[in-house]
Amino acid sequence: LDATEREIIGNVIETRDVSVSTLMTPRTGIFGVEVQEGLAGAARILLNLINARFFFGIPVEARVLLAAVTGTLGVALLFLPELEAAMGDRTVTHGVLLALGATYLASLGNMAAMRNTQSGMPVVTANAYGMAYGTLGLALTAFIRGAPVDFDPSWPYVVSLLSLSLAGTSL
Repeated sequence: LDATEREIIGNVIETRDVSVSTLMTPRTGIFGVEVQEGLAGAARILLNLINARFFFGIPVEARVLLAAVTGTLGVALLFLPELEAAMGDRTVTHGVLLALGATYLASLGNMAAMRNTQSGMPVVTANAYGMAYGTLGLALTAFIRGAPVDFDPSWPYVVSLLSLSLAGTSL
């Protein structure tokens, strides 16, 4: 350990009067935006209304649209201080765009489920198609990125994989 590291450890162990900034990065020096279900859920409701109108011609009542917009903006305002603090940070911008893209894809998934329900497709069949498309998309992404195909044949892994597969599909 160098002298600075020894001093920091010594200050923690001996609990001398040391300012917090000596030991930790101040919160104002950390940029982060926590995107929770609240914001994603509010945005997804709004996107579902818009997509249902676009894909299925379902009319949107003005009061429902106003409520969805108000809810989305209200939840977004909760994150405004963090967004303003991180406005120049490309990684935060990238993360926010990924979160918005994922929320839009979730809304498109809801539209596919609506179409399947309207056509009378059984839930098990719809799940099978969804898992097949998801698997193909994941395999394509892994192939494009050059990710290795790996499988852990150990008993605990195989049992956990099978139990999660069964619980997530047929139960």
